[in-house]
Amino acid sequence: MKTSTYLSELEKELSLLPKKQREEILKEINSYINESQASQQDVIKRFGEAKDLALSYLEDAPELQLKEKRPMAKIQKFFIALSIFSFALVIFAFFLFKYFTQDAFNYSKYNAKNIENKITHKWKNLENIKTINIHQGSAVFYWSEKNIFKYSCANENTSIKEKTLFVKQNACYFVLPKKLLHLAGFQADLTLIEPLFETAVKIEQAELRIEQHSKKYEFIFKKEQSSIQDLNSVKGNILIRIESYQAQVNKYEY
Repeated sequence: MKTSTYLSELEKELSLLPKKQREEILKEINSYINESQASQQDVIKRFGEAKDLALSYLEDAPELQLKEKRPMAKIQKFFIALSIFSFALVIFAFFLFKYFTQDAFNYSKYNAKNIENKITHKWKNLENIKTINIHQGSAVFYWSEKNIFKYSCANENTSIKEKTLFVKQNACYFVLPKKLLHLAGFQADLTLIEPLFETAVKIEQAELRIEQHSKKYEFIFKKEQSSIQDLNSVKGNILIRIESYQAQVNKYEY
């Protein structure tokens, strides 16, 4: 290793020092080399390795401490700002999720008698329907004690075949009569508001929410890869049969 290499390494190790101070140190070492015609070994014997010599200067430089603190402070500020930004992003995402997924209003505050006053879309009467099938949509069901059977959807994307009403990519409200009905949903959101009569529900990759109010129900579940929460079954009461696959069943909450 040549003395020039030693000086290059020393200059590199002293990079945190101010330029003027760095030049003075290098000048001093270079003068010793020139005056004594020192070899690489002589320089190392006299001053030690370049890294060790630089460290002795760095430890005695108070201005270096300031330099070291500045980048550290910048790093700390960066991570603090990043944390604040991440937190704000999470909050924003939460409210955005709530905005696009929250119900249009609290369904549980309405019933078969007054839901028509809330929903302004045209209501249609139904007859001889045994099954309502919701595909990639949402539906809220109310029960009437007067045997009324009607529905209101956001658009006309519905059809009837073999006593089954098919609703696809739609948002609908139903008033159901005093008879056993079969409700089905695929990739759908079904909400049952205080069922008054026996009901059978079959869902796949969907969510079923039930508002009981003060009513008690007997739930019979047939489930596969599904989550069922917060529903208490009381034998001998209104029977709700639920068949679910890759679905969620829980109590209605607004």
